Amino acid sequence: MVGELFVGHKRWLQRWQSAHPSARLLIGLWLSALICLALLGYPIFGTLLLALYVTLGSLATLILTEKPPKIGRVVLGAPSNRILSQIAVLLGVMALTSLSISGYVPLWSEALAIFRGIGRAYFSAALLDDPEAALSGFGALFVIPTVLLLLLRARWQELGVGRSHRTGQIALLWCALPLIALLVMLWARAITPTAALRSLLTNALYAFGAEFLFRGALQSRLLRLLSPRWALLLQALLFGLWHVPRLTAQLDGNLPMALALGIAQHGALGLALGVMALRTRAIWAGTALAGLLGALGLLSYSLR
Repeated sequence: MVGELFVGHKRWLQRWQSAHPSARLLIGLWLSALICLALLGYPIFGTLLLALYVTLGSLATLILTEKPPKIGRVVLGAPSNRILSQIAVLLGVMALTSLSISGYVPLWSEALAIFRGIGRAYFSAALLDDPEAALSGFGALFVIPTVLLLLLRARWQELGVGRSHRTGQIALLWCALPLIALLVMLWARAITPTAALRSLLTNALYAFGAEFLFRGALQSRLLRLLSPRWALLLQALLFGLWHVPRLTAQLDGNLPMALALGIAQHGALGLALGVMALRTRAIWAGTALAGLLGALGLLSYSLR
């Protein structure tokens, strides 16, 4: 019995040592965040369910889709510098959106005020929940980054908004459970059809912007410099950290718990969304999933 346990332990150790460094880092960070949440008294059952959902969904996505064509890596020099400058701009946009949650940011807040004005003037509250905030988020996450990337000679067709591969199948795979939950809420009259439609439209707008920023723009830039595994890991970690300021505010300033939640929950979800974008060659399936999760109150992109 002891010998069998020793052999089994040795096999698991060999598998761990042979795993890709990015996989070991991902698992280590996620387990550390989970332990931190447990020690801080946060219920982790939902986080474990999310991890199971992400793992099974990602495996199914890999089975149902084909490997994407290899992306040509940029060489050192001007092409590499251009990609690095694009990544720097995207990181700057992420930082500014996080800072704008807690207060005024010179120039950036003025730019977002333009989109707030558009939302106030041209969109009704009957169509969108808080049109000003929704248009502000759309401008911050999509319009401004798009303009800056195009000025830096990024190619529009590389940003995840073109033709896709098996998007319908993958969207149905991932959205089945959230959609059933939404239908149950409608059946139980926990939410009215009008409110559900308004929430779906609002969160679809936010989700599209976030998917463009992190998967369409950032992940596609990272793939020009790194392997797919490292690109997926980095964008997922940044996606999780991007949520930390909002989580900190929601948790009354509890930064350690917010950081652990950002990695364990939003980082895991960001990894799944990255896999979807990589295998479908577009952000549409991820936008559908994130929009549904937002409508259910499980994900928030609001930049208010």
